[in-house]
Amino acid sequence: MIKYKPDSEGGNRTQTDQTPLLYPVWEEIKQRLFSLNPIKEHDAWEKCTVCYRSIQQTVEITLHRENDRVELDVSPLEIPLLLEHLKKEMYKQAPHEGAWTHCSYAFYTSPEKADECFFNYDDRRFFSKAELRTDVLVNEFESFPRSRRFTPDWWRIILGENTYYTIFPGTHEMERWKNEFVRTQHPDPDMIQVLEDIEQEVRELLEDSGETGWEKCIICMRTMYGGHKPEIWLQERDGTEQYFIWHDSAIQYKIRDIKKKMYKQNPQEGAFIHCLLTLWKDTEKSNIAFNYDDLLLFNEEETDTEMLDYQLEDFPRGRAFTPTWLQEIVTKKSRYLS
Repeated sequence: MIKYKPDSEGGNRTQTDQTPLLYPVWEEIKQRLFSLNPIKEHDAWEKCTVCYRSIQQTVEITLHRENDRVELDVSPLEIPLLLEHLKKEMYKQAPHEGAWTHCSYAFYTSPEKADECFFNYDDRRFFSKAELRTDVLVNEFESFPRSRRFTPDWWRIILGENTYYTIFPGTHEMERWKNEFVRTQHPDPDMIQVLEDIEQEVRELLEDSGETGWEKCIICMRTMYGGHKPEIWLQERDGTEQYFIWHDSAIQYKIRDIKKKMYKQNPQEGAFIHCLLTLWKDTEKSNIAFNYDDLLLFNEEETDTEMLDYQLEDFPRGRAFTPTWLQEIVTKKSRYLS
């Protein structure tokens, strides 16, 4: 049984390595370590620690006995590969929590002492100078995006103002959203063709990336401001979920163009904020939906007063199509169509 030390920032996390899928990872790591000659030669050690820096993919192995410690000059390739697998699987459990950057694992020769494991997600004291470089942290964030809540202030400052933070309610939660008002706006055949082309691109993307176990896919395309890239949720056959960002900046321009054209059909109804495309793997079935006002799908940036003011300035709507929560957030200068 592994004992955990608490996280330093970002709130309590639900990610865990204590699942049947991940138990074998630690066992294999221990077997790999026990097979190393330097560990065999130091037969009097009491504790072995493995410190892994995921960003740099470096491993430090240390043997301990009372007040003595010996750092081993070995770095088996298999251990980083196993720990990277562990990191990715844990991230899938709750992507909005981010992915850990450092892992420290200790095990003892005494059966009376339990193994200990510590995952660092955001404590700056653990980061080396090389790991704190802007380009390195931006790349880590793009590889494992997280929500603003689980991104500490020091990391936000480095990332900059235009950083996109995720919100991850999960596919089951995504399906619960519902517009407060019924609208007449609808995509015409040309718009539907654009969305069908996007659907085909997503299917090809998933096939090329080797994702074969998914059952349902939801693509969320946000339109409130530039810089948003499509979010993809995958629901696996075994019930687990994956989340990642599709780095295709051209998509947002296509969706914003659809938004403007649909808005012209009936400006009183306002403009949609999110376009959601749902695909099923084993059929050609798909579904297109537009969210105008359900707060469930809004992320933190999208509920900012200034951001919502800009939205209503660019796409003013009738008060009858403005939900109470939106009326309470926007300022008095926001105008409504009569």
